[in-house]
Amino acid sequence: MRKYFLIIMLISLAYLNLSAQENSTDIFIIDSYITPDQPYKIRISFITTDSVKSKIKFNNNQEFTVSNKFTGDHKFELNFDEIKIDSAKLSYWIEVTDSVGDISLSDENELALPINIASESSGSNYFQLCLGASIFALPNPTLVLTKEKNYFAFTKEIPLVSFFTKGYNYPVGYFGVEYSYVNKFINNHFFRIGYKQVLQIPTFEYLSIGVNSFTNFNGKNGLSPEISMGLFKFYNVFTVFARYRFNFKPNESEYRFHEITIGLYSNILSINF
Repeated sequence: MRKYFLIIMLISLAYLNLSAQENSTDIFIIDSYITPDQPYKIRISFITTDSVKSKIKFNNNQEFTVSNKFTGDHKFELNFDEIKIDSAKLSYWIEVTDSVGDISLSDENELALPINIASESSGSNYFQLCLGASIFALPNPTLVLTKEKNYFAFTKEIPLVSFFTKGYNYPVGYFGVEYSYVNKFINNHFFRIGYKQVLQIPTFEYLSIGVNSFTNFNGKNGLSPEISMGLFKFYNVFTVFARYRFNFKPNESEYRFHEITIGLYSNILSINF
C-alpha cells in the first residue's frame, strides 16, 4: 500500500510541475535600448502570450511598474537620470503577473550604456579609460587562406561614421577603415575602406554584411565582400565577433584569398548619427 501511495505522490508532483510550466507566460522583447543623444531615455517594449500586469527590475534593485492593467502589449520609457548606476553595465528583468496571480520572470537582459556614462559608472574613470583603450588597440588575429599556402595576419578596423535608429543597440550601418599586416605574403600591407550593414538577430549580438575596397599601396587594388557575426559583449563596450571575408583582384589569381578573423568591435571612436 505504501508503495502505491509513493507512486501516486510522484505522479501528482509531476503533474503539478507540468501544469506550472504550462501556466507560465512567455515574454518577447521587441525594443530594448538607451537613446544615443541627451537627454538619455531608457526605452523597452515587449509582448506577452497572456494579458498580464508587468514591471521591470534593474540590477541595482530598483523596480518600476510598466502596466497596472492586464494587457499583452507593454511599453516602458524612463529618464536615464532616474536610474542609479552602480556598475559598468545595466541589467534588467521583466516580471509579469497573470489574472490568477501566477508570476513569470524573464531571463536577464542587458542595456548598452552610452560610452560617456559607461566610463562615469566606474569607480576609476582613468583606469577604465586606459583599460578600454588598451583593449581596443589590440589587433585582431586573422588566418589568410590561399590556394597554395596559409598565412597569419593581424588586422585592425576603426568604424568612422555610424548610423543609429530606434530600437538598436548597434548601428544599422557604418563606414570604417582597416589596416592589415599579412606575414610572409607577396605583399605584407593592406588598407581597406568599406561599408557594413548591421542586423540585430536572435541569440547572437548582430549579423553584419559588408563590402570593402582594398589596396596594397603598390598598385594592387581589389574588392573584399564579407560577413560577420557578433558573438557576445563584454565591458558593455566591446563585442567579440567572427568574420569571413573573400578578397579578389580581377584577372590576378594570386590576389584571390580568404580570411577568417576573430576580433573586437566597438564604435567608441565613431561619429554617430
